[in-house]
Amino acid sequence: GGGSFMWASADGSKVFFTDGDSAGLTGSTVSGSGENLYEYDLNTGHLTDLSPDGEAGVLGVSGVSESGEYVYFVAEGVLTGQEANGYGEEAKTGGYNLYVYHEGKARFIANTGSEEGNIDFANRYERHRVRVSPNGGFIGFESMRSLTGYDNSGFNEIFLYDAAQNKLSCASCDPSGAPPTASSTFFGAEIDAIGPNDGTVGYLQRNVLDDGRVFFSTYNGALPNDTNESSDVYEYEDGQLHLISNPASDGSY
Repeated sequence: GGGSFMWASADGSKVFFTDGDSAGLTGSTVSGSGENLYEYDLNTGHLTDLSPDGEAGVLGVSGVSESGEYVYFVAEGVLTGQEANGYGEEAKTGGYNLYVYHEGKARFIANTGSEEGNIDFANRYERHRVRVSPNGGFIGFESMRSLTGYDNSGFNEIFLYDAAQNKLSCASCDPSGAPPTASSTFFGAEIDAIGPNDGTVGYLQRNVLDDGRVFFSTYNGALPNDTNESSDVYEYEDGQLHLISNPASDGSY
């Protein structure tokens, strides 16, 4: 007892949940490690601790690929064997450390610096500003931290992680290097949806695709032709930013 359901693969064969170390669910669960992340495989009946570390402190699951082969989660602990990411940042104790678990091991992605990297179950739909591509190869997430060296002036930016290349990039950053004037965002999902253009939907929209394309909304004019000072929709593809809504409109979402 005491476990919390987090996610499941699309066919339901793999279930992911958290539970405290005191439950003693597996032989690899370390005493005193706090919340651990587990995977149960219904086909084999095998239970695996995905965070067998002395200071796991798992906070939540950000997303899982449809197959269940890629698991993105946030933990306060520094999992053993973690190396710095491509920008020299290392996981730190007590931080919102974002990891990906794939092929039997976890890899550190970034310290998101807020609760945006995990699921807040008290307010799950509004707070979940993270998207995982269906194949699990990419995750897009919001953060106010300068994770790639761009001066975001305290605004949220959209970051994209490519698991195959172990590469983190900023999808919403102004290509000119100019600081933003507004945040970029993935709309959360709210149970009581009002309409299609008010930023509320009843499900998590597919903002990140299997080929790494990212779609997001922002009031920030990140390209020279975005001059309407209203919300616009952008696409990030192969390292290039594109404005795909009408820059002369009164706002697009």
